[in-house]
Amino acid sequence: VMVRADLAPIQFGRYCLIGARTSLHPCDTESNGIVKFIPQTIGADVIIGEDCVIQAAVIGMGCVIGNNCVLSKRCILKDYVKVIEGSVIPPDMVIPPFCIVAGNPARIVGEVPESTSTLGHRSAVERYKAYVLIKTN
Repeated sequence: VMVRADLAPIQFGRYCLIGARTSLHPCDTESNGIVKFIPQTIGADVIIGEDCVIQAAVIGMGCVIGNNCVLSKRCILKDYVKVIEGSVIPPDMVIPPFCIVAGNPARIVGEVPESTSTLGHRSAVERYKAYVLIKTN
């Protein structure tokens, strides 16, 4: 994983999982010829797959991002969004909560059930406990 926190702050919530060969890169914006990097915020219980390029401004809590996805500059994923493998989210796109997106460019193709919030958090805590158990043994 490559985390470019030298450009701007990147804030993670609890129980995040980031896949191998994924790049987290704060997005930039240009104003009057001056390039500024925007801090990146990733909520709790987020899973990001392998080989992803993440330049989103915000990823809400409980989001699941499949392998080989691209989240372009300044896009915003609200809470509990599911991004299907291989999707490309265009710059400045805002995805509402509990949506499923897919495609290149990504579009909304469905909704996740509201129980996703409870089940996602339980799964994240159990994954963390299993990791701690393996690490201590």
